[in-house]
Amino acid sequence: ISEKKNDSNYKCGFAICEKIVDEVTNFKGITEDRFLLWIDSKNLSIIDIKTGKLLTKPKLIWKGTGGKHPEGPHLYKINNMYYLMIAEGGTEYGHMETIARSKSPWGPYESCPDNPILTHRHRSGHPIQATGHADLIEAHDGTWWIIFLGVRPNGYPPCYHLGRETFIAPVRWTNEGWPVVYKDGTVELEMEAECLQQYPCKTEDTRDDFDSPTLKMCWNFLRNPYDKDWSLTDRTGWLRLKGSKITLNDIDSPAFIGRRQQHFNFIAKTLIEFNPKNEQEEAGLTIYMNNRHHYEIGVTRLEDKKYVFVRRRIGDLSVIVTKEVIEDNNLILIIEGDKDKYTFSYKLSSSPLKTLITGETRYLFSNICNR
Repeated sequence: ISEKKNDSNYKCGFAICEKIVDEVTNFKGITEDRFLLWIDSKNLSIIDIKTGKLLTKPKLIWKGTGGKHPEGPHLYKINNMYYLMIAEGGTEYGHMETIARSKSPWGPYESCPDNPILTHRHRSGHPIQATGHADLIEAHDGTWWIIFLGVRPNGYPPCYHLGRETFIAPVRWTNEGWPVVYKDGTVELEMEAECLQQYPCKTEDTRDDFDSPTLKMCWNFLRNPYDKDWSLTDRTGWLRLKGSKITLNDIDSPAFIGRRQQHFNFIAKTLIEFNPKNEQEEAGLTIYMNNRHHYEIGVTRLEDKKYVFVRRRIGDLSVIVTKEVIEDNNLILIIEGDKDKYTFSYKLSSSPLKTLITGETRYLFSNICNR
């Protein structure tokens, strides 16, 4: 809970908070002005923030509406009422957000008569699915919004290889004091709302020439990286990756730097300078879901010849699906994506673009890859 002094609006999930309510401050044993309200899916406790010691036994305050896996609670104080909002139904197509309220953070809680306040479980075929895990926000101009997770499925059976994405929708309050998400608890890709004042946001260039001493915020490592595996200073204007025995198939941190796929349609390409000495050396571009599911286009040495190749790793199947002999040490590797497929291409300095093969996006879908 974060306090706005002389204001009745507070918000928390599990968070540091001030002594703001008599129901809580009456508990003996809290010696400081700050404490913690700890909420798991159904229970509420108080924790000493200096020691981490649990000061009260967890108390069941609300069971939800009966959906499976109640989780992700948020507790708000709005107009002197406590609103407890949780996710139910699991994070797949039955996902939903429900809410209840009480005069005390300890309950009893009254369930919203229009629960769930957000769900698409009944909207089969809609471009947004699995909506839930939400948070309410009151903007500085008094408008209310909800931030939540959802997916954009593609194909049949539907798959969502982009994973769970973040959405925003407007919220209004009924005369009875309950929140309504957009019009009826469902959302669209585009919605009409009283918008906040627009501020131009400087966007980061998607091209990176690696001419800065630090990596841009868009770049990610796999797990905890080894500093010796990469450098921006060994060769100015280049990212240097130094191969190790750790591969993309290992649950470890290979010599890897990547960025998340944010869009169905994209083109990723890089100029690579690499001259492998043996069959154990390779470098390239990868579309990576996890260590058991990834596609890559790369350069390696096979039978004493240098090849550009495409490999597919799907579960326990791993195979180089195509390869071509090359002579150059410098080439551009390209992966182009759309909703259904990834296309793998390369270009040598003296030759036109050459497309090698495609790979279906659905085999890098989290529900397939995590089974």
